[in-house]
Amino acid sequence: MPKRKTALRRRSGQARRKLAKRKPAKRKAAKRRPVKRTAKRASNKKGTKRRSTLRRRSGQARAVAKPARKASPARKAIVTKAMKKATQKNIGRTTHYYDRIGVAIVELAAPLHVGDAVTFKRGENEHTQAITSMQIDHTPVTSAKKGDVVGIQVTKEIHEGAEVLPA
Repeated sequence: MPKRKTALRRRSGQARRKLAKRKPAKRKAAKRRPVKRTAKRASNKKGTKRRSTLRRRSGQARAVAKPARKASPARKAIVTKAMKKATQKNIGRTTHYYDRIGVAIVELAAPLHVGDAVTFKRGENEHTQAITSMQIDHTPVTSAKKGDVVGIQVTKEIHEGAEVLPA
């Protein structure tokens, strides 16, 4: 049982009420001692020399810069695969999807031809297919250049904002 409660039990009524109103005393925070530093001595053929580096006696480790770690072959393969995905040429971006007719409207950032295989990617969802039908302003075309807005017939639902990448 804490000392404060036992002290209250031993007192009479008036003294007990005074002690109950009084706030407990705050404990003082312990002062931090300054860290002592001493110079290391290194033995040398000619005699002893003092090094300019310092160490701490209190057992705290001094921050030391670590040399760069060499990449393993497996890590290199992962990095190169990620770099290829990052540098993959973006063909365009889906701006709209008509679900009743199964057509995705794509704004092109690179030329595109009928028969090309493309991947629609948004988040974790990916869908790869070959382009079978492409239209610009309701007229069928076989190829489209950068900047054109084309309608592409797709087999799966494509969400707006999906990137169009080469397969």
